Amino acid sequence: MIKEKINKLFAVTLLSSSMVAMPAFAQNNAEDLVQQHMDRAAIEEIVKNYILENGDIIIEGIDAFQMRQAEEEAKAAEAAIQNESAFLYENDHPVAGNPDASVSVVEFFDYNCGYCKKALVDVRDIVDSGEDIRFVFMETPILSPSSKEVSKWSLAADKQGKYFDYHVELMEHRGQYDEKTLIKLAKKAGLDVDQLMADKESPDVEAQINENLEYMQKFGVRGTPTFIVENRMMRGYVGKERLLDTANEIRESKK
Repeated sequence: MIKEKINKLFAVTLLSSSMVAMPAFAQNNAEDLVQQHMDRAAIEEIVKNYILENGDIIIEGIDAFQMRQAEEEAKAAEAAIQNESAFLYENDHPVAGNPDASVSVVEFFDYNCGYCKKALVDVRDIVDSGEDIRFVFMETPILSPSSKEVSKWSLAADKQGKYFDYHVELMEHRGQYDEKTLIKLAKKAGLDVDQLMADKESPDVEAQINENLEYMQKFGVRGTPTFIVENRMMRGYVGKERLLDTANEIRESKK
């Protein structure tokens, strides 16, 4: 882009000079003449020198552009969350914590996500402490083919009322998720394995995963973990204290 602008500027400069010095009949060929005399190496040197001499200005421009882009994305995400809040908070997603809490936290996650596993410690601490927070779990398997299979098993556990127990076992697991492992973890969570294996193949489980992934795009969620606290989106691993502080801010704003 910079090179194109300099090319055009250079061409206009030469063209203007040529039009003064050249007869009228030659002006039609001015652009051809300019192209013949443009030195690619010289132009590249101009670009290089400009960048070296004005690096701070270029960086400031990039930073400003990125800030504007982030602000626009945040506004778009907030609008999408407000318009589709029923999907987040009133749909039949697995939940944990206080069912009557004044603040809900939605987590988009993948079982093969290392930072999601790290976030589990914070989520479980908040749930176990009895905080005035309800967690909504959004299964979004995006990292590998095995992620989707694990999500199917996990959502099936919700049919037995043991979603969070199994979720914890799955998140704490380190290594591959093969069928033997999924069965072993299901038994640890107290699940009926035969029923679990039947339920994971039900059409509604597949439909829920597909719908989650569709809304993930609508909300502008680009990776896992991502948390939505009411209408505020927090990308990546944020830690227990930030989750609690954000929930408290929202709770206070409702008073």
